Amino acid sequence: MKYVLKKILTLIIALLLISIVVFLAFSVIPGDAAISKLGTEATPERIAELREMLGLDKPILERYFIWLGNAVQLDFGTSYQYNVSVNSLLGTRIINSSILSIISFIMVIVFSIPIGIFSAKRRSVPGRTAMTTITQITMGVPSFFLGVLITYLFSIILKMFRLGDFVSPADSFWGACAYLVFPAIAIALPKIAMTVKFLTTSIRAELHKDYVRTAYAKGHTKNGVLYGHVLKNSLVPVITFMGVIVAEIVAGSIIVEKVFSVPGVGTLLITAITNRDYPVVEAVVLLFAFLIIVINFIVDMIYKIVDPRVKI
Repeated sequence: MKYVLKKILTLIIALLLISIVVFLAFSVIPGDAAISKLGTEATPERIAELREMLGLDKPILERYFIWLGNAVQLDFGTSYQYNVSVNSLLGTRIINSSILSIISFIMVIVFSIPIGIFSAKRRSVPGRTAMTTITQITMGVPSFFLGVLITYLFSIILKMFRLGDFVSPADSFWGACAYLVFPAIAIALPKIAMTVKFLTTSIRAELHKDYVRTAYAKGHTKNGVLYGHVLKNSLVPVITFMGVIVAEIVAGSIIVEKVFSVPGVGTLLITAITNRDYPVVEAVVLLFAFLIIVINFIVDMIYKIVDPRVKI
């Protein structure tokens, strides 16, 4: 219980620090949200009026505490660009981004574990070299570039989907999932390669330990040792690596959503940054940070349950 309370306290402190950095970062960078909204031809009087209306004329510390107090109540203010609440803008976009991230994560789990096992079982030098080369190349290709290639192959050449024809989950959940499979592939492929490499290394390290030799001495088969003993121990460090994978998926979705014209949180973030729509940017960045921190917290808890001996 003490361990859990410490992790929760760490989570709260981390979120507080991130909120400070996020708010200050967008408060001190050059540019004026009022000028961005009204245009450079606006009169100084009109700009001053709008700055007062948006609360930009207040001291930065006062603005932060007002924003933090509202954020704790899940009120992220009003968008400068759209003149509607940030919460209403995030609504369905959070659902779209969540479905995309979940599909990507499922792909990573479903494909990386069997491929990692297959790779670890390769004993020949050419086989190991080939698997290492493939994973290294796949890891090095950016998701947005994979998105462009997938769009060209599956949309333009094979006509399997039409770019921009995204179906809202409210209209057709499975239709939305079918469209999101393609951007999910672009996000998942490099993460699958990362997980395969990590799992392969972990399995090979376990295969050289004493308990494996003992299991062979007792007459267990190779597959029996691998699946009955080695794999279970190999997956323990991989569980902690899943926190990194989730963070990579969340980050990768930002650009990939733009490539595939998915109306998600990532697309909204890019548009908001361009228009200096700071309430939207602050809300989205804080949301991403909260998601990643909470997922890492859950991973830590799972790791602690799987191996109570480990102190994280």
